[in-house]
Amino acid sequence: MINKKQILGGVFIAIFALLFSRLAQIQLVDYPRYARLATENAAKTVPELAPRGVILDRFGKVIVENRALFSVQILPHVLRTLPPQEQTRTINLLSSLLGQSIKLTTTASEPIIIKDKISRETAIRIAEKRRELPGVIVNGRAIRYYPHGKLAAHLLGYVGEIEGDELQAL
Repeated sequence: MINKKQILGGVFIAIFALLFSRLAQIQLVDYPRYARLATENAAKTVPELAPRGVILDRFGKVIVENRALFSVQILPHVLRTLPPQEQTRTINLLSSLLGQSIKLTTTASEPIIIKDKISRETAIRIAEKRRELPGVIVNGRAIRYYPHGKLAAHLLGYVGEIEGDELQAL
């Protein structure tokens, strides 16, 4: 005759055997997958442009300096977690702040630049409403400003995105 202690002991042994087998599966069989996920979660490369110094001539006049440039980005993975009416409200509010119509029909996971080179005032207005605009961020970065244009670019260097006609030529 089996008593209650033996039944309880068998149940505990079965539960621990089940837990141990699951632990072995996660640690041994699924290790490569979870190691890759942990690495992706722990470290992410974020390109950050280093601000460069101001260049002056011998009389102290600016030849090259840095200027602030602001852009508005949407984080699609954050926006997708919101209910549809909240997504629409966020897009409409952002459209009114930027003064332009926004149509978001993407499934990207990386941030999407909605508008680049916005004014400081617009960037501040959007940043002030960040609680009402989930998934919307304003980024600022320094760009090089050449008061004399491309006059001494061969000496000073020139940093910027490639222009459309140059891209087609290459």
